[in-house]
Order: sequence, then C-alpha cells, then structure tokens
Amino acid sequence: MHIKEIEIDGFKSYAQKQIVGKFDEQFNAITGLNGSGKSNILDSICFVLGITNLSCIRAQNNNDLIFKQGNAGITKAFVKITFDNTGPRRFNSYGDVVTITRTISIASSSSKGTNNYTICGSNASCSAVADLFRSVGLNVNNPHFLIMQGRITKVLNMKPTEILGMIEEAAGTKMYDQKRNQAVANMEKKDQKIEDIRVLMEQEILPTVQRMKDDREEYLKYQKYERDIEVYRRKHSAFIYDRAQKQAKTCVETFEEKEQERLQTIESIGEINKENDKMTERQKEQEREKGNALKKEKEEIDKEVASKRSALTDAEKKLEDIKSTVEAAESKVARQAGTKASDTKALAKLEQDLNKKEGELGGEEQRGSELETEIKAARAKLLALDQGMTTNDAGEMVSLESQITDAKTRLTEHITELKTREARIKELEKKKSEKERELAQHEKEDKEFTQLKGKNEKELASLKAEMDKTKFNEEEYQMWKEELGKLTQELQRAEHTRKQIEEEMTRKEAQFKNVAGICRETDVLGMIPRFFKLKDDENRHAIEYLMGNHNQLTVVRTGDKASLLMREKAFTMRTTCVPLDAKVDDESREAKAQQARQLQAARSIVPRGENVDWAIDLVQFDPKHSIVLNHSLKNVLVCDSKDTASTLCYNKDVNCRVITRDGEIDMRPNGVTGGGARAVYQFGIDLRKTNQWHDAKAKIEDAMPRYKQLEKLIREGDIHARRYGEMKDRLVTLTEQSESLKEKFQFSVAATIRTDLDAIEVELPGLHDFKKKVQEEMKGLKDKIEQFEQRKKNEKAFADKEKSDWKKKLKDLQEEEKKRKGGFEKAKTTLSAMRSEIAALEQNIKDGEEAMERHNNEVKDQKKEVERLERTTREALVALDAAEKRRNEFIDELKKHDEQMNQLRKMIEKNKKEIQHKEARLEEIDREKKKLKDDEAAWNKEAKMELKACPWIADVKEHFGQKGTDYDFTGYTANGGKKKIEEMENDMKKMNSHMNMNTMNMLAPSEERVMALQKKRQQIEKDRAKLMETIEKLDEKKKVELMAAYKSVNKDFNGIFTMLLPGTSSKLDPADGKDPLKGVEIKVAFNGKWKDSLGELSGGQRSLVALSLVLAMLKFRPAPLYILDEVDAALDLSHTQNIGAMIKTHFKESQFIIVSLKEGMFNHANVLFRTRFVDGTSQVSRTDNTGSNK
Repeated sequence: MHIKEIEIDGFKSYAQKQIVGKFDEQFNAITGLNGSGKSNILDSICFVLGITNLSCIRAQNNNDLIFKQGNAGITKAFVKITFDNTGPRRFNSYGDVVTITRTISIASSSSKGTNNYTICGSNASCSAVADLFRSVGLNVNNPHFLIMQGRITKVLNMKPTEILGMIEEAAGTKMYDQKRNQAVANMEKKDQKIEDIRVLMEQEILPTVQRMKDDREEYLKYQKYERDIEVYRRKHSAFIYDRAQKQAKTCVETFEEKEQERLQTIESIGEINKENDKMTERQKEQEREKGNALKKEKEEIDKEVASKRSALTDAEKKLEDIKSTVEAAESKVARQAGTKASDTKALAKLEQDLNKKEGELGGEEQRGSELETEIKAARAKLLALDQGMTTNDAGEMVSLESQITDAKTRLTEHITELKTREARIKELEKKKSEKERELAQHEKEDKEFTQLKGKNEKELASLKAEMDKTKFNEEEYQMWKEELGKLTQELQRAEHTRKQIEEEMTRKEAQFKNVAGICRETDVLGMIPRFFKLKDDENRHAIEYLMGNHNQLTVVRTGDKASLLMREKAFTMRTTCVPLDAKVDDESREAKAQQARQLQAARSIVPRGENVDWAIDLVQFDPKHSIVLNHSLKNVLVCDSKDTASTLCYNKDVNCRVITRDGEIDMRPNGVTGGGARAVYQFGIDLRKTNQWHDAKAKIEDAMPRYKQLEKLIREGDIHARRYGEMKDRLVTLTEQSESLKEKFQFSVAATIRTDLDAIEVELPGLHDFKKKVQEEMKGLKDKIEQFEQRKKNEKAFADKEKSDWKKKLKDLQEEEKKRKGGFEKAKTTLSAMRSEIAALEQNIKDGEEAMERHNNEVKDQKKEVERLERTTREALVALDAAEKRRNEFIDELKKHDEQMNQLRKMIEKNKKEIQHKEARLEEIDREKKKLKDDEAAWNKEAKMELKACPWIADVKEHFGQKGTDYDFTGYTANGGKKKIEEMENDMKKMNSHMNMNTMNMLAPSEERVMALQKKRQQIEKDRAKLMETIEKLDEKKKVELMAAYKSVNKDFNGIFTMLLPGTSSKLDPADGKDPLKGVEIKVAFNGKWKDSLGELSGGQRSLVALSLVLAMLKFRPAPLYILDEVDAALDLSHTQNIGAMIKTHFKESQFIIVSLKEGMFNHANVLFRTRFVDGTSQVSRTDNTGSNK
C-alpha cells in the first residue's frame, strides 16, 4: 500500500485546487523556498490520517487549517488521498485503489463547523478512518512513521536508559512491563489477604470457638432443668384453657336466656306499636285530611271564592270593553258603507261616460288595432309568395309540401295517440268495476276505519283549540328561564368579586371592639375608597398617594358616634374618624369661582399636550359624601410632569398643592415632599380593586329587579307550563295514534282498493278530455290536408292569383290606415285614460268591500263575545254565592275534626309511655347481653390464645380434669400453679445469668467459618504462586524480545550508517560493558577506529548517526509509509547523497516522502515535487528523476 495522489483545496496555503502526484512507490522528495507550502503537503497527509494533536501540524484549531482562516472567502478545506492498495501491507476488504477524503468548514460563534470523512465515497467516522490506518500500522496520534527535525536532535541528547527505552518501544516490550506491574500489584494484594486471615483466626475465631465448646457442656445441664419446668407450664396452660372453655359455655347459656326475654319484650312492643300505628295512621290521615286535603280544600275554597270574585270583576270589565269595541267597529262599518256608496255612484257615472265614448270612438280604436295586425300579416304573406312559399297559421314562412307533410305527420301521431288512450280508458273502466266489487266486500273494515279516524281527528281538533286558548307562550317561557340562568351566573360572578374585595377591604380597615350604642353595620362605614370610584385608571397613583394609608381614615355616620368611639378607645390601631354629618367646607359661589380661576390659570400655563385637573374631579362620588372626599382631595391639582408641578405650585395665580399624575412628586407652596405612591401605599388597597367592587355592586343592584321579575314570571308560568306540557304530551299521543291508524289502514285490503280507485278516478277524466281534444284536432288536420292537395294540383295559378289578391288587399289596408290614423290615436289615448280611472275606482270599491266584510265579521264575533260575557257574568255571580256558602259549611266541619284528633292524641301518648318503659328494659337487656358477649369473647379469646400458644392442647384436651393423669386439676388453682412456675423460672434465670444461650447456634457456624478461612488461605497461596510464575515468565519473555530487538536494531544501525557515511561503522554498546538490558550507548568508528564519544564528530555526522538509529528502529517493525520533514537540515551536503540508496536497500516495501532543501537529497529522489508561492497561494510542480512517468 502506498500513496498515489493527493488532492488539496483550501487547506492552509493551498487556496486553489492542487493535485500532487503521481507519487513514486518508494522515494519521493518535496522542496521549495521557505513559506512556499512544502511542509503543508505533509500536514495534509496527517490531516487525512485523522491527527488530533493539531500542534504537530502547527495549528491551534480547525480554522487554522483553512486558507487564511476563512477570511479570503474560502470557508472549507478539502484533502483527498488516493492509495494504491496492492502489496503485502494493504487495507483489507477494499479494492486495488482506495480514496480517503476529509473536509472541514469554518467554525463561528453561531456554528461549530463541520468535519466529514469519506472512504471510497461513503461517509465514515473519524474512529473508522483511524482504525483503517491502524490496520496497516499507521497511528497518526503515535506516529513512529513521522520523523521531524526535532526528533533527530532529541536522540543525540538521550541517556543510555532512554536509548534502551526506544528499543523497548520498537520491540513492543512496554506491554510486558505493564502486565508485570499488574501481576506484582495483584500479588501484593494476595499477601495482604493471607496476613489478614492469619490474624483473624489466631486473635478472634479460634479463641471464640474454644469458649463455645466450654459453654456447650453447661448448656446441656441447663436443658434438663428446662424440660422439668415445661411439664408444669403445660399443666397450667391446660387449666387456663379448660377454665376459659367452661366459662364461655356458661356465658352462652345466660345469653340465650336474655335473648328470649328480649324477644318477648320486642313482641310486646310490636303489639303496642301496631295498635299505636293504627291510631297514628288514623291521626295522620286526619292530619293529612286537615293539613293537606282539608287545608288544601280550604285554600281551594278561599281561592275559589277569590277566583270567582275576580272572574266576576274581569267579566264585567271585559263586557264593558267589548261593548265599546263593538260600537267603534259598527261606526267604522257605517263610514266604509258611505264611502262605498259614493265610489259606486262615481263608478257608474264613469262607466256611463266610457260606454258613451266607446260608442263614439270604440269602433275607431278597434278598427285601428285590426288594421295594424292585418297589414303585418299581408306583408308576411307577400314576402313568402315572392319566394315561392306561403305562411302557416303562426305567420311563419313555409313551403306547401312541408305543410302537407307536417299535417299528415301530426294526423298520424294523433291517430296513434287516440288508439293508445282509448285502450287505456277501456282498461281503467274494467279495472274500476272490479275494484268497486272488491270494495263492497270490505265495506265493514272501511267504515270502521272512517269512524276511528273521525273520532281521532275530532279529539285532536278539540285539544288544539284548547291549547290555542291557553295563555301560555312556551317559547317565551323558555327564554325567561335561559335569561334567568345567564343572569344568575352574572350575579354569582359579580357577588364573588364583590365578596372577595369586600373581605380584603375589611381586613385593611381599622378594626374596633364592640361599644354599646354603636352598630357595626350602620354606624361605622369603613374606609374612604368605599365612597368614590376612579374615573380613569391613569390617575390611580395620584389618588392613592393623596389618600395615604386607607386604614388611617374611617368614615362614621355621625359626629356623636365618632366621639363615642374615640372616648371608648374602640379602635385597635391609630385612625381618624370622618363623620358624614360634619360641616361641609366652604361651597359658596365665591369659593367655586376662585377654584375655577385657579384651574383656568393652571391650564393656561401647562405645556401643550399636558393636562391639569382638580384631584376631586378625577373621581366619581355621591354629592352627599363630598365631606369625605374633601378631607383628602380638596384644593389639590394633578398634572403630568415634575416641571409642570413646580411651575404651577409657585405661580401666584395658582398657589396650591400640586401632585404629578404618577404620584411621585408632591409640591406644596411651602416645600417639596418626595416618596410617591409606592412609599405611602404599602398598607392601603389597590384602587383598581375598589373600582371592581363598585362595578360589581352596581351590577348586582341593576340586575336584581329583572332577576326578581323573572323569578315571578317563571313561578307563575310553571303552573301553565305543567298543564301545557300535559296537553302537548296528549297531542303527541293522539298524533301518533292518528299516524298509527293511517299506517295500519294503509296496508289493509280496503285501503289498497280505495287507493287504486282514487287513482283511476283521477286518471279517467283526463283521458276522456284528451280523446275529445285529439278528435277535434284530427278533423281540422284532415280539412287542411284536403285544401293543400287542391292547391298543389294548380299551384302556379293559385300562387299568382293569391299574390295579386294580397297586393290589392295590402294597398287597401294601407290607405284605410292612413285615413284613420289621427282618429285612432285620439280614441286610443282617451279610452285608455278612462279605463285606467275606472280600474282604480273598482279596486278602491273592492278594497272597501273586503274591509267592510272583515269589520262586519269582527262585529258579529264581538256580539257573540258580548252574549258570552253576559252569560259568564251571570254564571260568575251564581258561582260566587255558592263558593261562599261552601266555605261556611267547611268551617263547621273543621271544628268536629279537631275534637276527634284530640282523643286520638291522648291514646297515642299513653301507648308511647308504655313503649318507652319497655324500650328502657330492652336497652338494659342489650347491655347485659353485650357484657355476656364480651365475657364470652374474652374467655374464647383466652382459650384461643392458649390454644395458639400451645397447639398440643388439641391433642390432649380429652384428658383434662381426669384423675391419675398429668392434667388432674383437683385442688389446682391458676394462681398457685403460676406461682410454682415463677419460682422455677427464677431458678433458671440464676443458671442463665452465667451461661450463653446462643452457644449451640453459634458453634457450628464458627467451626464452618474456620474451615472456610483455611480453605481460602490455601487458594490465595496457590494464586500467589501462579502470579510469581507469571512474573518470571514475563521477565524472561521480555529479555528474549528485547535482546532480539537489540541485535536487529544494532545490525541495521551499522548497515544504514555505513551506507550513509562510507568508511564508518556504528554500534550500540552496553553502558556497563556487560548487560545491554541496563542501558546502551552509541559508538562510532571511522576507518576501524572507535571514537570515545560523539562529541568528536561534526554536527552533520552526529545528525547522520541519530538519523541512522531512528531508521534502524523503524525498520524493526516497518510501516508502509514514512514521512521525513527536513531531517537533513543538520547534515552536510555530502552526507545526503546516499539517503536514496539507503532507502532503496533497506526499505524496499515502504514509501518515503521527504521534505528537504538540499539538492544532494532531493535530486536523488525518484520523484521530486517543487512548491512555490504565486499570488498569495501555493502551487506544486512534479519532476520524474527516473525517466519514466509511471
């Protein structure tokens, strides 16, 4: 693998695209003047190889790699290297040619710039490119293939151990040192673990185990005594269990007795309750009768009396109203009749005049119209005859033949149509007869449907009439409800806002304690903002500043109340009372005039565009509260700016306190006060909130009348709505029944037959009419065809004669028209005007007749209404007398009802007392039962606890209380048994005080732990031995590798140096003369004579020695590519000539790219590249020194 070609664009000094190549596969040189860009070619190779340490290519960041750091319009750098991928060292998985590119763009404050790689045209990451080059031994970030001038100098100053380090690095034994150090560290850890285990066993574990063995013997003695005490404990537990069982059984038996008594008592109470319930039910029935039915009946009677009286009054009023209406309508009819009579008389005279005029001029008018029509037809006829044609009935120009054809065609169509219609008539008449016979067979079904349908329609009509009479507008009712809902929401929101702000205002107002004679709600009215509202929000700060802390001023209803509050020291904080009945400040006409003059003077002073107002004019308030507002706002001007405030304050015509609108400047004639609204307002309330409070309060007050009105309307409408809803539901039911009947009958046999008959009855008359019409048209067509045939036989003579006749006729008509033209126009105008006048008068008479008929109908209806209302009035009077009589009878009935209820009440009270006595006994029984239940539960719980604590009881409980067993309880008591057990337990405690009870449990784990630690120590010792063995093997392997490297490097060092400087020898000698692994030093011989030190050599010879050593190191593990940057700088010209021969001899499989300024070096290269700097950018030319262009 070697470089074939490099393409550079925008990289460092290469502003324009430059292709450097073709490269020789072995020895290439680059030369040029300083600053011409020769080293930049080597930098571009490192750039593509992915170098991360940019200082190695003389850059601080990526921007330094772009031509002039992007300031010349070039914002990216691009380098592409083409590799020949043949030979032993090659990129796997790629073809014979591999191209790798890298592109970067300029980075700025808004962009990080780009950094892109491609391999053979595909995008790749930086790590992928680095891995690819590492696969052939090229690591640009640890570049042993890159030899700079400084490295040669560094080698010359190395100590023997440092030179040995270079050999180790070349041999790769650094890895052995790393692994050896890891092994030594692991071994030290193992040694520490062994020591820890030894100390733990000797000092802690083994002594503890011995103590445990001693305690075990003592514990076995203790266990025997413990078994003896267990026998006593079992007997005690058995006794407790047996006693609890027996006591629980006794409780159950007593509980059953109490339960029996309880049931008997409940039964007795039940019987009394049944008796009481019956009486209570009778009482409730009577109460309901009185409280509901009787009360409702009384209300209904009262309501009926009131209703009848109201109905009588309404009927009388309506009767008077309708009589007045009838009189007015009759008067209107009489007037309209008079108008009609006069119009009719005028119409008769006009018609008489028209008839007279028509007699005089009518013939003239009619003849004039006829002449116009006849002349037009004669002209059309002559025109057609001139063209060999004639005209049809419509006056259209047609030929005789077409007229005959058209008439025959129409005649044929009529004949066909007539036959079709006659057949259809015959068919329908036959079908009609059949259907009528079928219908007669289903007459009963048809009659039944007709009756049901009539009944349903009658009921529907009655219901609709009743609904129309109902004074209920459902749409209006729903609108009321919707309006009430919206209004309720608005009121709730307004009330919520008012309440929230009210609470805040109350918190910030001066609080006071209760004082006799002071009413909180009416006497103490709160802070001043309650009594005014801001007109404009922009003045808020100024008004807040003038108000100061709102809780420092409290409005009180009267001066007496204020004095009382102050005397009693009722307020909890310092405040000033402002009474509403205090004397109002001077409001005389002169005072008002003075204020007007001051304001006028102030407005004449302020700059254009600024405003000035009295502070009190910036708020809205009730005039009766002016004393409250005057306290803080009177005689204060509000302006827009500080300068204006200063000017106004000290002006002799104004001379009053002035404050800026933002509340920041307060100017007084005697001084200046600063601080503004934010300094004073910290304990006050935001006046925007008080404005919201006033708005909410006003909204509630404005909306409340309408809210109450709607509530009343809806309450009244609810009664009608329920009745209307019932009628509406009934209407839906009846409509559905009607539809159901129609649907049911629709599919019946009779309905089907009747539907068919109706269709026939509709169709037959039309068919007969059409038949008659067609027959008449056929007769006319036959006559026309006969005329046309006669004319066709002698068409020319007939046409000439017809033309002559029509010309003569046209001439006569025109002459007559000319004579009559003047009379015709006059007649037409006169008669048209008279006809229009008559038509208008006829329309007036017709309208009057319709109005009269309408008003006569209204009079008739209203007279009927008068009769009905007179009848209603009489009926209302009779109904009122009956209702009052019924009310008197009902009052007598109520008195009897009250006596019966008193008797029932006494009997119920007696039974209730007896029930209370029995219920008290029931409660006592329940308490006794509860105690028995608790006792039973306690004994059962004790038995269960014993059984749970001693499960063996279940196996032996059949022996409890039997003589001769361990559970013989004769003479045994719980206290005596417990005392015996406690004595034995005390004895055991004494034994237990000097004995470890956990010895048996701890001994086995401790012995296991000893064995585990011993086993672990053995394993660690084995691991330590393996580590020692590994270290020895690593040391031995390192020596072998290092000696092999030393020998190889020493050999190549001598060979390369001898070739570069003939007649010389070189070697690496051990520093101590014996072991090269302790350090080596460089030795040089000239003509077989070894020099004592390198100091005897010239600078060029010393550099050549260092270069030879570096190249010998590189040859030990050769790379496919080597880059040398001016390594011959310190060499003499004579020493550089053999470098090419050396490369060809010792590095046959590697490619060298050398930057040099010495002809002895670059003239011997196979390919030479020369760089030059032209117009601010680098350019490259190629010279092939081998004589071929391959």
